[in-house]
Amino acid sequence: MTMAPLVLALAAGAMSASYSLCLRLAAGGINPALGALIVSATALPFSLGAFIATRDAPTGVALSTRGTVLMILAGVFAASTTIFAILAYSRGFKLSSSPIVVATQMSLVLVVGVVALDEPLGPSRILALALIALGVFLLQRAGV
Repeated sequence: MTMAPLVLALAAGAMSASYSLCLRLAAGGINPALGALIVSATALPFSLGAFIATRDAPTGVALSTRGTVLMILAGVFAASTTIFAILAYSRGFKLSSSPIVVATQMSLVLVVGVVALDEPLGPSRILALALIALGVFLLQRAGV
């Protein structure tokens, strides 16, 4: 098994953590919708550069209508994530409580994967959901 997917996933996690940190530090100093607009405007040239740099890479992936629609939806969800996070942080949500956001994401992805995508649900995934729920409960008790 190649390590590339794990390394890329860890890099995505590090970028996501950096994103949350930037949102937390900006909260209260910017209108949430304007913040989402700035994030999107900044992401566009960065993404365009990455596309140009990798467009000749042999990925075997073609452009499809389904893929395009799903990426448009992902953009809506990303902008919504930015707006909701800035609103939460500006109303006192602590950066150290951000695992609640991640736990929500992980739980929903796991459930949708099992229910809609027929991914396996074994004992380890059930245990993972239980631990996520316990973690959210403990964080909430600690005064999110």
